Amino acid sequence: MDHSIQLITYINSLSDFKVQFQQPYEHMGATIVDGILQAGINYDSVVKPRIAQIILNFPQLYVTSEFKKAIDNNELEVITNWSGSVKLNRIKAVTKFFWDERIETETDLGNWLLNSKNISDFKQLKGIGDKTADYFKILAGLNTAAIDRHLISFLNYAGIGITIQEYQKAHNIITETAISLNLEAKVLDHSIWAYMSSKKSIIKCY
Repeated sequence: MDHSIQLITYINSLSDFKVQFQQPYEHMGATIVDGILQAGINYDSVVKPRIAQIILNFPQLYVTSEFKKAIDNNELEVITNWSGSVKLNRIKAVTKFFWDERIETETDLGNWLLNSKNISDFKQLKGIGDKTADYFKILAGLNTAAIDRHLISFLNYAGIGITIQEYQKAHNIITETAISLNLEAKVLDHSIWAYMSSKKSIIKCY
């Protein structure tokens, strides 16, 4: 059976599956922190509340230059309510990288990520792989999918045997299925992620 048809059949069998949309932050500080913190962390309990607090308490950090200025003033740990050096160092590196590339807003970021050479350069940073690069695209409003363990598990539940190492294959399946459903890939991605993250027995987001 065609994988897209197989996935659509499975989705249609789920009475509690809902199409869900994710709104952009329009806040580069929040975008960068979300993009880096999300890997390997429980999103709903750890990342989501931190992002909400950053947007609420630090509205001036909506441009990269202001976020970098705060980082240079040693305010990042307070802003993020995070003390782990690995994640903080990656946030610093991505912020400086974006600042060097003159990326000030999410619109700038989205336009910049349309260039494959830029994506390749971005993935030279430590901790930035295919999934994180695609996730930054989604945060910037671009239409793609970011394949994590939630989506891989969902595909397996649909009877599509696939592993996290088969990133591009899974990406193609989600994209093709979204087209068949007249959805954007990022919407199907988020809908599957939201469905899976609501299930207590599912592995945490990768």
